[in-house]
Amino acid sequence: TAAEHIDLVCTVGDGVAAIADEAGAAGVATASFATHAECARWLGEVLRPGDVVLVKGSRLSAMEQILSHLEEVPS
Repeated sequence: TAAEHIDLVCTVGDGVAAIADEAGAAGVATASFATHAECARWLGEVLRPGDVVLVKGSRLSAMEQILSHLEEVPS
């Protein structure tokens, strides 16, 4: 299953709570945030060199904003 290869699922917004719930039920750690900036700030704290991140969302969710916010997070 996908859960066997994922360490963490991070969601942004209200409409994706089911994703975090399903991941949590499969034993994957989850983190949920109201905004892209909050998510990026948190990722900036927990990511380490060599970590791989998949940013996934519909065009409407504008998840690419996380990348922009990550560039602003002090390392």
